[in-house]
Amino acid sequence: LLSTLTMAEPDDLYTLRAQFWMGHYNLCLDEAKAIARRPMSPNLKLEREEFLQRAAMALGQFDKVVNAAAAPGASASIKALGCRATYETSSDDEGAKQQVIDELKTLLADNEASPSVQLTASHVFLQAGMTREALQCVHLGSTLEHISVSLSNLS
Repeated sequence: LLSTLTMAEPDDLYTLRAQFWMGHYNLCLDEAKAIARRPMSPNLKLEREEFLQRAAMALGQFDKVVNAAAAPGASASIKALGCRATYETSSDDEGAKQQVIDELKTLLADNEASPSVQLTASHVFLQAGMTREALQCVHLGSTLEHISVSLSNLS
């Protein structure tokens, strides 16, 4: 995305990303709703939806994320976030956790290295104590988040 933008073009998701990274998740949700009606490319709409679901998850609204992932036509990245939300809420159910891990492995195999799916799978694998698998997801560092996860686990 960044390689296609020039300095003259606006970044429609700048405020959304900034609110998310600063931990202002409620403001992030508000911004996502405010920009939902703006015309934007399908890629930006998908990224907006990902940040919306990630903010909801950060606020503990796991059921909303699971419901969004179960909706018909949900993208692979939203399905991966739904898997993560399911994993987070399955604290005592090892069978459910293993099912989430298996589903994430399937999404990784089916999606030709989607950076969002890789990142989400990496987070779940780390929670499951699967450090090697987590690093395999992000070792190429195609985004700053991938590099961050890699570095935080190598140190």
